[in-house]
Amino acid sequence: DDKQGAGVDRLKKLLAEFVDNGGAIWVCSPCFKKRGLDENKLVPGATIVGGAKAVEFLATGGTSMAY
Repeated sequence: DDKQGAGVDRLKKLLAEFVDNGGAIWVCSPCFKKRGLDENKLVPGATIVGGAKAVEFLATGGTSMAY
């Protein structure tokens, strides 16, 4: 779904710009599986990852933003 808030670009456009500028979109594996989502419908640049990868990334100084 392509959501938009007042005065903000479409979410798909914002995600594409984020990835084009080197951003990584990680999708929580347990959350994804629990909801029975379709892997083929992920936005370009999104990767399903487990908690260990996120912990490793954050423990080595990585930053994150979650919704």
